[in-house]
Amino acid sequence: SLLQALPVQLARMGCVCFNYDMIGYADSTQLSFELGHRFAKQRAEMNSADNWGLFSPQAEANLQSIMGLQTWGSVRALDFLLGLPDVDATRIAVTGASGGGTQTMLLAGIDPRVTLSFPAVMVSTAMQGGCTCENSSCLRVGTGNVEFAALFAPKPQGMTAANDWTKEMATKGFPELKQHYKLLGAENNVMLANNIHFNHNYNYVNRAAFCGFINKHFKLGLEEPVVEEDYVRLTREEMTVWDASHPKPPSGNEFERKLCRELAEAAKRQMEALEPKDAAGLTKWREVVGGGIATIVGGSLPVESDFEIKNHTMTAVGNHQQLAGLLSIKSRGEELPAVLLQPGNWNGRAVIWLSEQGKEGLFGDDGGPNGDVKRLLDSGIAVFGVDLLLQGEFLPQGEAVDKNDVEKNRVVKNPREFAGYTYGYNYSLLAERAHDVLSMIAFVKTNHHKPKSVELIALDGTGPIAAAALARCEGTVNRAAIDTRGFRFGKLTDYRDANYLPGGAKYGDLPGMLSLAAPAKLWVGGETAESARLVKAVYKAAGIPDGIAFGAGSGEEARRAAVEWIIKAQ
Repeated sequence: SLLQALPVQLARMGCVCFNYDMIGYADSTQLSFELGHRFAKQRAEMNSADNWGLFSPQAEANLQSIMGLQTWGSVRALDFLLGLPDVDATRIAVTGASGGGTQTMLLAGIDPRVTLSFPAVMVSTAMQGGCTCENSSCLRVGTGNVEFAALFAPKPQGMTAANDWTKEMATKGFPELKQHYKLLGAENNVMLANNIHFNHNYNYVNRAAFCGFINKHFKLGLEEPVVEEDYVRLTREEMTVWDASHPKPPSGNEFERKLCRELAEAAKRQMEALEPKDAAGLTKWREVVGGGIATIVGGSLPVESDFEIKNHTMTAVGNHQQLAGLLSIKSRGEELPAVLLQPGNWNGRAVIWLSEQGKEGLFGDDGGPNGDVKRLLDSGIAVFGVDLLLQGEFLPQGEAVDKNDVEKNRVVKNPREFAGYTYGYNYSLLAERAHDVLSMIAFVKTNHHKPKSVELIALDGTGPIAAAALARCEGTVNRAAIDTRGFRFGKLTDYRDANYLPGGAKYGDLPGMLSLAAPAKLWVGGETAESARLVKAVYKAAGIPDGIAFGAGSGEEARRAAVEWIIKAQ
């Protein structure tokens, strides 16, 4: 058995070897094998906004996953090893095959204490890991296992290929890793055992490659080749850690809920400790919270040269000009249907108005600007409208469209109801829409006669989109009016919901995003004094306690108040 053969061999080579059970295997049964590795269908009884289990929308919103737990287990295993008096901290290797290879890459990539890495039959440009334990939301958006392996350079790293998804590694992936190591002056520190005449494995041949690799790089001084010898296999009874004196710990649904709750509470305490009180605290807040939200939302502000207006038309309507066309963002390979309403007495201010109807939300039944937009135009403010992804012109034309069917997060064809299979590799719909808003912000700022202020309005269900964009706009927006309607990412019960965002609750939820809008002036509706406490605290730390105003009421009342706040702003 691999699980005994390799540790025995390493011990005979003079190495301390620690082999621990991953979730669901052998003695690690607090979370079952079926849950950790075969999860397939959402569980109604574990889907609750206040008492959830793993794989639920709430767990995903808080970035709780089997993969995360396993990786933390690997870190703690390393903590244990380094606490032993006879372990040399300068010679710490990690290896594993298949799912263990994934764990090897992840641990080696995030923990600087690892000094040699050997992921077997897992580094590949093809399949990245098929098990639920190898995937999590946000993990591989725009990246993959070859780049994970590259994180370990220039330290010694070996890997194996077999007749599986790694079979093309010698020509796809490894040459680039070799070049990467060469650029760092360590070309001889990376190795591929290209044994593609075997199927998926960590057999004797590949274990011998690993043993030879650590013999060389750890300078063990053993005669080559290092050969495995026979050993006496231990029985299950001899290997288990559970007995009458050491009974198994609790397991099952209640333990799972308790675990998720404790993880969320620990994260909340960390956030509370991080809450800024002064400028230094604000810098740290933006580093940690801003960095986290940058990962879960993604996106960036395109540069001026990225934009091109296509198929545009211009008409005069009353006292304003109306320009409509496609905004091409070359770096993203995307086009956004957009419209600009510019008054003849333009005062240099520009508002981007987000609507659930897209750019059509700017207009009334008569085809002209609706009352609120007209008030802005009459005050000299230019107004931009845009169709975000799956709005307006993105929808099928000339036929009835079921909004509830269209405006959902798309998922990959894998029938298992695990969000990580989709959002481990792709942004959610809300994140994509936030990217569209960032493109509009950058375009308005750099290409429309250089307005003196760029402002944002989102007074319907687009509030969460606007909050995500504000968190990523790098201070480009000068002023924003947002009605949150009390929305929270952590309260959603369906990962197909159009506003679902993996990780959305992790960093203070929607208020955490709004806190990163500073120094933009904010009008916020839909919040109470208590729910807005975090935003106010961050604005105070930023030295602009008066930079945020809170609106009362809802619906049309809040809409009128927000527009009036925008018009009167200086």
